[in-house]
Amino acid sequence: INECDTNNGGCEQDCINTIGSYQCQCREGFQFTRNGRSCADIDECADKNGGCEQICNNTLGSFQCSCLIGFTLTNDAFCSGKNINECALVDNRCSHDCVNTPGSYHCTCKDGYYLSNDSHTCLVCNLEEVLKSRTICKGLVTIATSPTNIGAIENTSSSSLMVLAISSGFIIIIVIIGIASCVVIVLLIVVIYKRKKKQPHHEEQAHDNPMFHRGDEIKDIPANKKMFRSTTSRLRYSRVTEDEDGLEDAAADPRDDCKYNLFCRILF
Repeated sequence: INECDTNNGGCEQDCINTIGSYQCQCREGFQFTRNGRSCADIDECADKNGGCEQICNNTLGSFQCSCLIGFTLTNDAFCSGKNINECALVDNRCSHDCVNTPGSYHCTCKDGYYLSNDSHTCLVCNLEEVLKSRTICKGLVTIATSPTNIGAIENTSSSSLMVLAISSGFIIIIVIIGIASCVVIVLLIVVIYKRKKKQPHHEEQAHDNPMFHRGDEIKDIPANKKMFRSTTSRLRYSRVTEDEDGLEDAAADPRDDCKYNLFCRILF
């Protein structure tokens, strides 16, 4: 029985009859799919550009090599001829610089500019516009390229533009903020250290002073001297003497008021 006589044996392309059975076979340029009966095209251009020197065109079950404008195909794969300088064909095609490539060209921009979506116009790196258009500027140097295929035999989609450009002004601001933060942290550490260092010193002085005890009560006052506490300020007078005119001079300890002034505590 020839199974291939009925519906081609269920094979998509070729059916080969065998003794007591049959088998499906794909033609050149095709390969079996998972079901073992259907055939799919092989993209020869995906493997080393199909062996073509310049352009590989995949076709159903095969492929063809072609050349860029100004070149001629030889030996079905290689191209020969003189490359045309597309940058010299039309003046001012690129806003800034034009870079010639085999069969094509691309535009580049100078420092402080980025390439627009038309792949030809250079625009100034403006932060608002850059963020709005989702382009990125790197420093002030534009390194973007957007190759085109003008002059090529086969038109391919141009690559999307991504211009890397980070404003140098933002870098300066970040550096300044970082330095200021470090200075503030150092000052806080110094203040905390001095406060902790002075507390034991003041407590020791108060403990060794025979004129006062912890309740700030006055005792052991000489007969020819007076001791009083100011009623209008928080200063505590350590000694009060009486001059010839009967005026009282108070020698105040400035450290006693430092607990209400941060900078005073740092100085004293």
